[in-house]
Amino acid sequence: MADELLQVLNSRHLIENNIPRGKVIIQSSDAESLKYIHSQYPNLPLIQLGSYTNRMDLPEISKYAIGVGPELTTVNKTFIEKAHSNGLIVHCWTVNNQADMEKMIDWGADGIFTNYVGLAVNVKLADRTAPVIPTIYTTSDHSTSIMGTAESKSTVYAWVGNKMLGKAVASNEKYSIKISKQKAGALVSVYSVDAAGNKSGSKTGKVVDRTAPVTPTINIISDQSTYIAGKAELNSKVYAWVGTEKLGVATTSNGKYSIKISKQKAGALVSVYSVDAAGNISSKKTVKTLDRTAPKIPAINKITSKTKYIKGKAEKKATVYVFNKSQKVGKAKVDNKGNFNVKIKAQKKKSQLKIYVIDGAGNKSKIKVIRVY
Repeated sequence: MADELLQVLNSRHLIENNIPRGKVIIQSSDAESLKYIHSQYPNLPLIQLGSYTNRMDLPEISKYAIGVGPELTTVNKTFIEKAHSNGLIVHCWTVNNQADMEKMIDWGADGIFTNYVGLAVNVKLADRTAPVIPTIYTTSDHSTSIMGTAESKSTVYAWVGNKMLGKAVASNEKYSIKISKQKAGALVSVYSVDAAGNKSGSKTGKVVDRTAPVTPTINIISDQSTYIAGKAELNSKVYAWVGTEKLGVATTSNGKYSIKISKQKAGALVSVYSVDAAGNISSKKTVKTLDRTAPKIPAINKITSKTKYIKGKAEKKATVYVFNKSQKVGKAKVDNKGNFNVKIKAQKKKSQLKIYVIDGAGNKSKIKVIRVY
C-alpha cells in the first residue's frame, strides 16, 4: 500500500524537493510503512499515529517521523513536552469541542484533527508569549527603590535570594518597587508576569557600594616620624597629604595601614583619607605634627663669682634653667631673637652650674656644665 501511495504522490508531483513544507504530510499508525517511506524519501514529513501515548517510543519514532498523532484522551501536557524534547511535533485526534481545542493549544500541541473546522478557526489563541526580560537601573546600598523597564501592565517582582523585596505593576514600560536598603554586593533579581500569567526570564544586578568608608585614624606624628600609621576600612587605600603635597599611599591590611614618609616640620598639618574598592572617599582626618626635637645646648657667656646675670643664646621662646647641684639658681625665657638673661645670686668660685633649655613642646636639651671663675 505504501508503494501505491508513493506512485500517486509522484504522479501528482507532490514529492519534489520544491514542494512547500506542509503541503504533504503522511500520517499512519503503521510504523513499518512509515519507516519504508522514510527509507525511500527521507524528506517526506511523516506522522506516527497511535491510540496510546504510553506505547509510543518517542526516541525511536524521531528516527523516521517528524511528529506523533496521539488520541486525545491519552494526551497530557507532560507528553507533549516530552515529544517536543525529542524533536517531534504533536497532532492530536479527534478534537471536536472548543474546550479541548483550547486545552490542546494551551498545552502546546502543534496541530489537531477535528470534524468541526469552523469551530477550530474561531478558537481564541491563548497568550503564551513571555514578557521581555525587565531591565534594572543601578541600585546602590542607599537605594530605597528598584527601578527599570518592563512590559506595560505586567507585574514585576524583585527578590534577593529566596526573599521577595516587593512587586509593582509596570506603567508606560517603567516600574518602581519600594524596598528596604540592601547590602553592597547583594544580588537583586527581577522578573515580570503578564496578565496571561506568562513569566519572563530573570535579570540580576549587583547592589553597588555607595557608602563612604569610616574616617581613618592617625597615630601620633612627630617631626621625628618616618611613618604615618593608623586604622582604616579593610582593603581600602589610605592617602596622606600635607597641603597640596601627597606624602604617600598604602592599602590597609587587617584594618591597619602604614605609609612611609619623609620627616615633617613640627606644626605641619597632616591629613589622611581612605578610598574603598568601589571608589567611595571617606572624610579627612587631620593632625598636627608634634615637636619631638630637643633644643640645642645653650651658648653661655663667661660666669664669674661676681656675675649676677647669666647671658647667652638658645632656642627662641624656650626657657633656660640654671642649677647649682640640685638647687635651682634661676630661670628665664629666651626672647624672639634667641637671647636670654637669667638673674642669679653671685656664685662661689670653682662651683659648677648646670644649664639646660626646655622648649614649648616640653623637649629638654642636653645639660651644659659651666665653671664659675
